[in-house]
Amino acid sequence: MSILRFLLLGLAVSFTNGLKAEDKPVQESTVRVMTYNACRGGTYQGQPLSQSAKMIELAKADIVGLQEIGANVPELAKLLGWNHSGPFLTRYEIVEHVKGMGKRPWDGIKVKLPSGKHAYAFNAHLPNPPNQAYQLMGLKGGYRTYPKIDTEEEAIAGAKKSTRQIHRPLAQAHEKFRGFRGPYFCRG
Repeated sequence: MSILRFLLLGLAVSFTNGLKAEDKPVQESTVRVMTYNACRGGTYQGQPLSQSAKMIELAKADIVGLQEIGANVPELAKLLGWNHSGPFLTRYEIVEHVKGMGKRPWDGIKVKLPSGKHAYAFNAHLPNPPNQAYQLMGLKGGYRTYPKIDTEEEAIAGAKKSTRQIHRPLAQAHEKFRGFRGPYFCRG
């Protein structure tokens, strides 16, 4: 049997066995946070939304920040039997939604954990900055073309610049939560 057939068989079995994430985290102090870019709603290339639900179940996540899910959030939440708000899915009670800002907005939720404590989770759909590995090899990154670079120093300088441009505004926006004394997650 070829390796490809073996991998496809394994993938088919994993999606037909009805794997289900545990209803509770392994330990009450464990919170699994996941980010999931579903690529244009998760159904763009004909896959059923149930496949996205299975991916989340397999990850055994407790809180999921979604990107590119579109209008499918309520249906995905229903498939999982979870709560939802904005681009979030969670098995926990959502007690607050924090609306972000910017060209690529960030959002947040405050959830009530089984212990009764609260946690914040933030989700940012980060832009695809120049990929220095692609630039070194002269490759095109998706639909964007960036100038070719030739040295390690150029790659490091480019990474630092693009990271600062993306993360500094996000960090400044989160300043108002500095006094919160509890779990705080930021994914993107």
